Amino acid sequence: MAGRDTVHIQAQIGVEATKGVAVPANIILPATSFQTGIRPEVSPFRPEGQKYITTAPLDREWTEASISGRPSYTDLAYLLASIMCVPDSEAVDDSDAYEHVYTLNRAAPDAIRTFSVEQGDPSAWSAGQVKAHKFNYGTVTELGLEWRRTAEPTVSGRLMGRQLQTMSQTMTAGTMLDAVPILSGDISLYLDTSLANIGTTQLTDVSRVQWRLGNRFNPRWAINRDEASWSRHTEMPPDLTFQLLMGADAAGMSPLASMRTDSTVFIRLEAESAVEVDDGVPYSLVIDMATKVTATEEFNDDEGTYAIGWTFTATPALAGGVPCIIKLVNAITSI
Repeated sequence: MAGRDTVHIQAQIGVEATKGVAVPANIILPATSFQTGIRPEVSPFRPEGQKYITTAPLDREWTEASISGRPSYTDLAYLLASIMCVPDSEAVDDSDAYEHVYTLNRAAPDAIRTFSVEQGDPSAWSAGQVKAHKFNYGTVTELGLEWRRTAEPTVSGRLMGRQLQTMSQTMTAGTMLDAVPILSGDISLYLDTSLANIGTTQLTDVSRVQWRLGNRFNPRWAINRDEASWSRHTEMPPDLTFQLLMGADAAGMSPLASMRTDSTVFIRLEAESAVEVDDGVPYSLVIDMATKVTATEEFNDDEGTYAIGWTFTATPALAGGVPCIIKLVNAITSI
């Protein structure tokens, strides 16, 4: 019986119209990988007087996948729609480019997208073979973006889904998005102490920037024999941070005063690609976040520069009383 060669295994997603109701997984993210695993909770029992277990019932089962890859102006459109919210999308002037605006609510629930996920070998299937598996209600629960000038940019995170199912038919190959990576050289960073000036004061000696949104959703487990896995997602208090490593000069030490006075600091990450969506409209990303300074690293040597790292945690102080707004421009019409 033929096995599955790792090199042929690919992951595809489909945007669910109704959460947890499977749809064809027809989208391939070119800069993102999913390392999928079955997550069972089994309760072995050994009765008194016996040396070995007599039962091992399955209490709960779900699917998890670790997310890895490279930040991309295209892939992020879907990852952000699952962990942040469904964006407001509109065409940029009369071009083929679209801007997607993701805004986290201060207190109200955030409407998100969930995915049907298929993973496997899309080549011809025949009876008796295991070529692919699938699960629905795929939800991004953690997402991290990191850029350094001396290392490859990375995307990381986690995705949860319902119980995994083996596919009994050929997995239909999906359509791959354009691969447009967000390079460290695309990025400028700004740090200001007033909302009116956000995006004014550029930081010119940052060697590492990390944006992370975690602790976003948990599964809800209900007693219901018609549901083999968790029933819905529940929102949690998000862990939303920026981390900056920069030279310990006047600019690099400026967050200290804000930390001591509990002042709000406004950060903007602005990326613009050399690749254009349409004539005169480049792929782009803007992350705006209102923050409080919540931690600092020890002074350290950063490739010959005396450096310090700061952690900035989101607070709802942007326009409209929200903590974070992300704007993404690409050729995707809607998510």
